[in-house]
Amino acid sequence: MKLKRWVLFLVVGICVLFVGVGLFVAWNGSITVGLMGNAEQASITNVRFVEGTPVGDTIKVTVRNTGVTSVAILQGFVNETKATNINSGQAFVIPKATSLEITLTTPNGTLVYGTQQQIKLITSKGTSLGYSLTYNSKSTSAYNPLVDDNAPTPRPLQPYELNPPLKLSSYQATVLFLTSAIASISVVGACLLANYALHPKNRRELFVMLFFVTLIVVFALVAVVFPILFPPQIGYMQLLMFC
Repeated sequence: MKLKRWVLFLVVGICVLFVGVGLFVAWNGSITVGLMGNAEQASITNVRFVEGTPVGDTIKVTVRNTGVTSVAILQGFVNETKATNINSGQAFVIPKATSLEITLTTPNGTLVYGTQQQIKLITSKGTSLGYSLTYNSKSTSAYNPLVDDNAPTPRPLQPYELNPPLKLSSYQATVLFLTSAIASISVVGACLLANYALHPKNRRELFVMLFFVTLIVVFALVAVVFPILFPPQIGYMQLLMFC
C-alpha cells in the first residue's frame, strides 16, 4: 500500500515538475517580449567581400531586423576603420521584419586577405552590431556593377526567419536531461523527508504537503538551470533602463 502511494506521489511530482517548467518558461518569455518590444532587434547575418571595385575596399553586409520597429544604421566600421561612404551621410533604414544588404567602403589596405575581419555597425539608438569573418575565397565575390551598384532594397523576412526553431546544443540538452533526473529524485526525496518530519494526519494534508514541496523544488531548480540553458539577451543595465 505504501509503495503504491509513493508511486502516485512520484507521478504527481513529475507532472507538477513539467507544469512548473512550462509556466516559468512562458512567464519568462512574456517578460522578455515585453521588455524587448520597443528595443532594436537587428543582427548581421551575412558578410561578403567584393573584389575589383573602383573605390576602396568594399564589403556587403546583410542586416536582419526581427523587431517591431525600424532600425537605422548610422555608422559602419571595418577593423576599427570608419567606412567612408555610409549611405552618403544618410542612415540605412531597415523596416521591421525585413533584411537589407548595405555597402561599406573603406580605404584600400583596410582588409587583409586570409585574416579575420571585424565588422561593426552603429544604429541611431547607439546599439552596436558586430560580426567576425575570415577574408578568403569563400567569402569573396567579384565586382558586378549590375548587382553591387544597385540601391539597397529591403527584403521581407519569411516566417521561419522571424521565429527560428529552437535548437539546443549538446551541452544544453545534457543540462536539461540531468536537471530532469535530479528534479525527479529531489521531489521524491524532499517529499519523503517532509513526510518523515511533519507526519501529516490524513491524505489531504499529505497531498498539500506534496504539492508545495514539489513546487519549491521545481522552481528552485528551474531558477538555477534556466539561465544556463537560455542566457538572457539583455543585460541588467538595459533592464533597469526599461523599468
